[in-house]
Amino acid sequence: MEGLFFIIAFIIYFIILGWWREKQRVARRDYYREYLKTDAWKRKRYVVLKRDNWICQRCGAKAEQVHHKKYARNIGNEPIKWLESICKECHYKIHSKFKKSLFKQSTFYKTNPVQIRDKSTKKSINPKDYNSTVNHITVVESKYPNNSLQTNWSWAVDMKLCPTSNSKQPLIDYYNNIKTDKIFFEDKHEGTHPKGLDNYHKKWKVIEHSLSEKKDRIWVILENNNLSLQYLLVEITFYKKLKIRIYKNNNWINESKSNVFLHNRFSRSFVTLDGVKKMLFEKQGKKWLGKEPIDDWIL
Repeated sequence: MEGLFFIIAFIIYFIILGWWREKQRVARRDYYREYLKTDAWKRKRYVVLKRDNWICQRCGAKAEQVHHKKYARNIGNEPIKWLESICKECHYKIHSKFKKSLFKQSTFYKTNPVQIRDKSTKKSINPKDYNSTVNHITVVESKYPNNSLQTNWSWAVDMKLCPTSNSKQPLIDYYNNIKTDKIFFEDKHEGTHPKGLDNYHKKWKVIEHSLSEKKDRIWVILENNNLSLQYLLVEITFYKKLKIRIYKNNNWINESKSNVFLHNRFSRSFVTLDGVKKMLFEKQGKKWLGKEPIDDWIL
């Protein structure tokens, strides 16, 4: 009789424990969802994306979200080092794997390796070693001209002012091509579009541009009045030789390019001119003395 009572008490204990743990889990989930709406999280999220240059730390694509590698006991107190920038696809895959395994949290790389192939050696490279050993820049080849590359860009565009031939001072040539109100790049698609749009046409014009003191990079602020997010910041550098990582024929390939202009799109599009100018000042190593722009809060 005592044994039966012990078994019943044991079962009741685990039922209550399970109910209490589920209640705690739901409470943490609800609190976490509310925390993600706060200004504190938006500031922290911006800092992480900016630190990682808006690049997914798992696959090298454009990052749109921030992933918690670990969770603080008190949500909201997580240090920046516990967070990483990540694209939507990788974020989904990580959490879908966690849901499938209650006892073992497998990482994305172990379960879903992306095959990166070095064109010269024809050997596959482990993605987790990408930053430390491969050190190739993930790029998109521009539609025009063929010596133009894009990084932190979703798809290829026409770089209208990019020189097609190289001189002894290629960046100076490029800088001299850039004029206020000229169309810097044109983004035109008819038919199938990377974002699922049938007809898509944007023209971004120059409103400001500057050359670094060392004359090794150009910064260009662009504008499109037809959009709500109407400003962009692009940095241009020139490389006699550059190691790139590019997606071709359904595979990631590493190769080298010679005498190319690299167009780096910083961050996202901006709502205000002050927002894009603040980022330009930061890239130039200058202190921003203007007011805090609304773009600091739009992510």
